[in-house]
Amino acid sequence: MSLRKQRDGRFKAQVALEAIKNEQTISQIASEYGVNPSSERIASAIEIPSS
Repeated sequence: MSLRKQRDGRFKAQVALEAIKNEQTISQIASEYGVNPSSERIASAIEIPSS
């Protein structure tokens, strides 16, 4: 059983857009979306896949 939640692309895009808007702090965004505010988690949420 995995403790990590699997996030789909739509969720990651929503978090990324919030971070890019720069209207809220990372902590506020993390709280709103229920993710850990560590930089590793946020970075993976806004990671853009290479083509």
